[in-house]
Amino acid sequence: MYLTLRLRISSALITFALFSAINYREWFREARCADCRYPHGIPFAYYREDSFCCDAGVVWMGVVGDILTCLILMVVAARLTDWAWGKLRPRRRA
Repeated sequence: MYLTLRLRISSALITFALFSAINYREWFREARCADCRYPHGIPFAYYREDSFCCDAGVVWMGVVGDILTCLILMVVAARLTDWAWGKLRPRRRA
């Protein structure tokens, strides 16, 4: 019981760390031009840099989308870990 709970929590935390690392690395990606309205965020844009014509700002729908995507991926990773552990765990004989 406690082992599977630890596996679920650890797989969810690993998924969150990977998702955060990908978005952190993407934050420092350079824009291709000086006048581009460059979005930041994977899979959804959560921030747009300013350009000559537009202001910078947070894209709130992108923030919500990123949070929901991260939560869904955490649940899927925990379920897959639980399923794999059930397949690999040695069975007790009755």
